[in-house]
Formats: sequence, structure tokens, C-alpha cells
Amino acid sequence: MARKNSTADSIIPVWVQRLQALLEERDMKQSELAGKIGVAPSTVSDWLSETKGREPGVSKLYSIATVLGVSMDYLMGASECETAKNEEIHKRIGLSNKAIKKLIRLQHKVKANNLLAVKKVAVCNFLLETEDITDLFDCLYNYLLGEYYFNDGQQDLSATAIYLKSPLGTSDERLNFAESFSYVFIINFWRFNFIHECDSCLQSINNLDHVFEI
Repeated sequence: MARKNSTADSIIPVWVQRLQALLEERDMKQSELAGKIGVAPSTVSDWLSETKGREPGVSKLYSIATVLGVSMDYLMGASECETAKNEEIHKRIGLSNKAIKKLIRLQHKVKANNLLAVKKVAVCNFLLETEDITDLFDCLYNYLLGEYYFNDGQQDLSATAIYLKSPLGTSDERLNFAESFSYVFIINFWRFNFIHECDSCLQSINNLDHVFEI
């Protein structure tokens, strides 16, 4: 099905993005996909081209989804997860498609007595089971995923305060820059003194060993 190029058409459709990602993830070439769904390799190439602007019909989209082992809803961007089963898990507990797949692979490795996989699953269970009695998740979010900026757009504070963007897009908390800097300085100073004291203790022990050797 041919389409005229326009400004709107310059945006890559979701199904094209997901098809490209699925082919890469499965290490499948366009020609291989073409053979499995009964079209010429050039046809698949045209579908994925940003300039050709061609789209497969519904029956071919269904064939593509079947070959790649995903649902039509996922391929077309109507769901977040590749399969209906994983989509149900996502809706119930909020895990992403990638996270669900990772956990499933881990569980397969656990059944094969893979020690590292057993440890990872144990840690996941511990973190979730104790999330209401520790602020570890909050700290991990701030450290791994937090987006910090100096001005919240409401008042001109220059660099006197730091804002943390929450997962909901709001300013979750504000950190005073001077206080934060002082805290970091004190912590680093304490660490330096601690290391220096340890070095002094080791030196004293070495001196005692030398005396006893004499």
C-alpha cells in the first residue's frame, strides 16, 4: 500500500521501530523474515524504509507477529509487552517487558542450578519483601535513574538548589546545594582520615614486626 510522503510520515511508525528491534534481538535478517512470510526481500526492505512509506496488509502483519513470536497488539504499539501473558503481568505488577523476560530467563537458569541466577533471584525477592522497611529503593532510584537540575522554572535560584525529577515528572524534592556540597566534603574528609589512620596502624604493626625480628 503506497502512501504519500508528508511531515507526519517522517515519524517512524511504532510497528517499524518494533519490527527493526525484534529482528535485531533475534539476529534475523530481512531476507529470512521475507522467506518465512512469503514475500520478496525487497518488500520487507521497503516496509522498513523511511523513504518508501509502504505498509504491509493486516494478514502480513499477523504473519510477521506469528513468525517473531509476539502479539499483533505489541507489534502495532497497542501493548507494552510482546505476549498477552506478559502484558497481563505488566498490567498487574508494573514490570516492563524487558524485566519480565529477564526474570523468566533467570528462573530457567535457577531450574538448571545456576548459582549466580539463584543469587540474583534471592536478591530480587529480598528487596521486594523488605521494600516497606528500608529506603533502599528510593536511594537506588536517585542514584541510578534520578534526573537532577538546578532551576524548577518557577523562581530564579541560580545554582543554590538542586531539584530531583520524579518518575511522575514532578519535582520530587529539593536539595540545598550548599548543604549537599558540605555533606559530601565532610564524608570525603572522614574517609581520608579513616584511611590515614589505617595506614598509620599498619605502619605501627610493621615497626613492631621489625623490632621483634631484631
